[in-house]
Amino acid sequence: MTHFLESTLIKLLAIRPACLLLPTIWDQHSTILYGLAERTRHPQVIHGVKRLDERNQRLQEPSKIAPAASTTPAAQVYRILDNVDYSKTISVEEVSTDCMDVIPNPVHLVAVLLQWACSCYREGSHRACLATRLLRRWAHLGADIYECITLYLEGMSWTKGGDARKVFKIISELVRSRTFAAGRYMQWLIATGSIAQDLDISLPAAWPIRLITEIPISGLSDQVRTLRATLLRGTVYSVDLEEQMLDHAKLAISQQLPILCGIGYSDHDDAKIDIGKLGSTIRIELGIWLRQQVAQYAELNEHVPTKDPHVEETTLVSLITPHDFHVVRSYLEQFQDLPLLADVVNIVASSLDPCVLASAADTLHYHLKSFRAIGAFDSLFARVVNRYAAIRTIRFPERELLLSLSNLTRTLRLDNPLLQLLNYDLSRLDQKNSMAACSPASDNMGEVMCNISSSPEDEIERILLSGNSMDQQVMARVLRKITGSLQDCISKGLLQSDSYSGWFYRLRSFDDSTFDVVLNEWVNLCLSNHQVEILFLALPTLVGSGCMPLSGFLDSLRAYLSKTASGQPEVAFRVALEGLQSILPSELLAGTWSVQDRYRYRLEQHNLCYESEARVLQFIGELIELASFLPFQKVGQQLSSLLSCDAVLGIFKHYTLVDVASLAKLKGPSSNASLKKQYLKIPFSILLDPVGTLDLATRTPEQQILAVFDSASELSMPFCRAMIQQIFESESPSTEQSSDSLSSTLLNAIKSALEKDQSAGLELLVSLDNALTDKIRQHAEREIIDASAFLTSLPFDLQSLGQTSPTLVQKYLAVIDLTAGDTSESLDQTAMLISLVDRFKGVAQALNSLGGTSQADISTMSDLYTWMNALFRILLSHRTSLVQNASHQHQTSLLVALKVLIAHPTLEVYPRIAEHIFDVAVILSDLLSDDVRIQLARTESATYTDDPRCVFIVGYAMPVDSWLVLTKPVGQSQPAQNLAPSQPATTTLPNLPQMPGPGAPTPQQRYLNQQQQQRQQHMQVQQGQQMRSYPQYPQHPQNKMLPAQLQRNPSNQNTPTPLQQMQHMQHMQSLAQQRATQPSPVQSQRPTTAAGGPAGKLPAAQAREVRQFPYAQPRWEILAESSGNPNANETAINLSLFGARRA
Repeated sequence: MTHFLESTLIKLLAIRPACLLLPTIWDQHSTILYGLAERTRHPQVIHGVKRLDERNQRLQEPSKIAPAASTTPAAQVYRILDNVDYSKTISVEEVSTDCMDVIPNPVHLVAVLLQWACSCYREGSHRACLATRLLRRWAHLGADIYECITLYLEGMSWTKGGDARKVFKIISELVRSRTFAAGRYMQWLIATGSIAQDLDISLPAAWPIRLITEIPISGLSDQVRTLRATLLRGTVYSVDLEEQMLDHAKLAISQQLPILCGIGYSDHDDAKIDIGKLGSTIRIELGIWLRQQVAQYAELNEHVPTKDPHVEETTLVSLITPHDFHVVRSYLEQFQDLPLLADVVNIVASSLDPCVLASAADTLHYHLKSFRAIGAFDSLFARVVNRYAAIRTIRFPERELLLSLSNLTRTLRLDNPLLQLLNYDLSRLDQKNSMAACSPASDNMGEVMCNISSSPEDEIERILLSGNSMDQQVMARVLRKITGSLQDCISKGLLQSDSYSGWFYRLRSFDDSTFDVVLNEWVNLCLSNHQVEILFLALPTLVGSGCMPLSGFLDSLRAYLSKTASGQPEVAFRVALEGLQSILPSELLAGTWSVQDRYRYRLEQHNLCYESEARVLQFIGELIELASFLPFQKVGQQLSSLLSCDAVLGIFKHYTLVDVASLAKLKGPSSNASLKKQYLKIPFSILLDPVGTLDLATRTPEQQILAVFDSASELSMPFCRAMIQQIFESESPSTEQSSDSLSSTLLNAIKSALEKDQSAGLELLVSLDNALTDKIRQHAEREIIDASAFLTSLPFDLQSLGQTSPTLVQKYLAVIDLTAGDTSESLDQTAMLISLVDRFKGVAQALNSLGGTSQADISTMSDLYTWMNALFRILLSHRTSLVQNASHQHQTSLLVALKVLIAHPTLEVYPRIAEHIFDVAVILSDLLSDDVRIQLARTESATYTDDPRCVFIVGYAMPVDSWLVLTKPVGQSQPAQNLAPSQPATTTLPNLPQMPGPGAPTPQQRYLNQQQQQRQQHMQVQQGQQMRSYPQYPQHPQNKMLPAQLQRNPSNQNTPTPLQQMQHMQHMQSLAQQRATQPSPVQSQRPTTAAGGPAGKLPAAQAREVRQFPYAQPRWEILAESSGNPNANETAINLSLFGARRA
């Protein structure tokens, strides 16, 4: 069977390739034909499959293809860099190879990389780390990175949509690793004369001087440092002031780290340091100095435990305290010097202090992406884990270390023995904290409360130590006592001690499920009573101690908002606004909480706000929804300030880049959608234009659209799409005229972008709303149809063909491709079909004017084919609604116009064009009704009998005098003029004498004779079938006149094969045609009434007028008679279920 199917496919490819024109399912089944071509390895078969693939691709409906902007080398490199997976180890070799495969030129590749790293349309400090690592890799491979960077800086492309500080940060890292030669660069400054007196180095044009103020000086030679000081002496930048500020900053930091820096405590006032006023060189030097201090504060220990409890080693052990590590980490994070921070974590990972190791694990968790990009995460994580395994061999690990490592392991999604070991240690810790006493804490509660002289802290300690069980009521009282003590501590301005985290955890260890219920009730009570101050004060401690997930607080906040918004909207808005501000991530969390709790709370804020579920984004949408029902004077300013802050903008930027579909959670259904969209328009305007050069707020929507298109680039594309969407959604839906104006403006902007070859602007259409893309596509289609109106002018003038440039057609087709998809059809489909048919007729007139193959004719034909292709694209994209739902007259007109083009003699020298027209006609013929198909086959059979293409489209005409006829009685009152011309009414007058007529019979007589003959044969077939139903009697001799297919096979005969059945069917059809052409003896003996002759007297029983309808039986519906084999499946099959083409 497989061989038979393959042979059939090969025959179709060779003889009837048009049978395989199946554009809707071609992508799904084309692999079968390609596999067949590979197996046969026949050149003709391979060429046929490729050619068939081209024809099917040409007929497919346009989909939202990636425009030229997405296929540029720069866009491909951006996509590679954006798709780097930071959840696992990054192979910088693979990323480097992928980028070099796209752009082999190192100068262009480095420019693209730096533009991506410094762009304001991307997020995260990990970009600079990855770019630095890639540049070092390419320098190792032999690229002249110095030359590439200087050429990029000279082009100043980073000034548009870029942050120069990030570029200088990357260069400073390259200087520190000796990849970028600072001395060579300073010599270039002298040679080019780039030094100017009193030059403001903050200006973009002053980047040559500013660069040497951004690089480290520790690793430079004395000659280079002297040269740098000499070059800067003539500018406004003072080297002496730089040294003074550096010394002052070191003194201020040393006073905070007296033990680490080796200085004694001083009674003098602490020196203040303003990090914002420190230059980049000073920050880099301070980071290097801090790393040196951390590295020096270590000792050689000969008895360092290992994972093996019986083995010890001699190694350096860091002696840094948790406080000192927190201070060092804080400064390095403010300096944004993450490579140095990775070095510090690597040093402190040798510590035996569990709190220091816990802080190191939290640091790895917070800077996961950056440390992955640097390439240091795996080694640092392994060092911390090994130290944890070593500590647990000599003593039980502290809960801080277990909690930090557990959180980090879950983020890494590690399913290994480490997570099991951590869970085991946490469970052992819970058991260890349980007291051996059997009495519940409530038994000693009264005794504790009677001790009035004790402090609240002592009372809390005695309660927590008074038993190993606690009911819900007592646990609620203890929780309120802890939060009350916390509020008193903060109100007095005291630094919160670490005991509060321990109290919350110890209280939860009594019964975690009961604690969760009590804590949830307390949170809901605080929100309902609007006592949010104590709640927000306790939240960092609860989250930092691991007693409450921040996502649980967000759920409680959303539940409160939905419950209170209807009754007290203003109070609900205020509480929700404060709650959102406590959830938003912050780089520096100010407050009196412990350092460890603050850092873990920052980590939880970051993880919640950038999670894949985007729950914070949905809560922001609910808050905007509530604000839209309140007066703008009361809440507008507060909400606008919130949406414009860096934290919210960072969240919007993240989801715009990573998951743009999640932005739909901001909108949602709303009865006041216009004001809500106006609020949302603010942050997206800032994201697109962070500097404010476009000034979108003061422009009209039409001007905003044009400005967005002008600023569109490969990097800003996601934000341009979001801004276009906001512009259209901000308009009132009732103003249809305004919406059409915006669509027209958008289309004009697209045309302008195409004329300027700004392919990046076209990508804006890829992800717009379907309703908007429908309008744009319909507008483009109308423009094409209107622009092709010159084809309908009579007589046709070839000069009118050049009045409209075919390039304009290609631009509109590009718009149609970008806006394709599941769209609603326009209302006036009939007018569109009539317009297309008229233009196809005009194309035929234009072909009549072309008769040669001169260069002018070839150029004219090329332009004409461009218009034909555009019209075909419109026709195919709407073929279901245009053709299938059209009237028979319109279907016939369309196919006739296409068949005229197929058989036009001018196209004989352009076979590819004729083939395209033929393919379109074949696809449309599948949508024709049976009546139209039969009518076309009859009317056109005489015209195109020699053209097999036209015959293939609608098939052969079945003869009306074939072996089947349908006779129906009609009423006497039915007027004759209602009869269709193709179905003439005839009156059968039996038992009347035949009236001979003079001469040859008329066509009506021949038709009546043939119909009577068919009817007689049909009655004979029915009689034979009735007699064959009685097998005990011999068959009537008339059965011998029946074909073999209509005779029942005896039960003792074998079932005919499918090939035999096909041969029998063909033989039956040939017999039927022979009988149709021969006069029937019965018909010749039967009396008929001559045309125009007198009518005789009719019997009363037969005086009914009947009409005979020609019944054309399709060949594929002719089946052999049942063979009588009960085991055979002889059910008739509708081949249209298999996509069979009618022919």
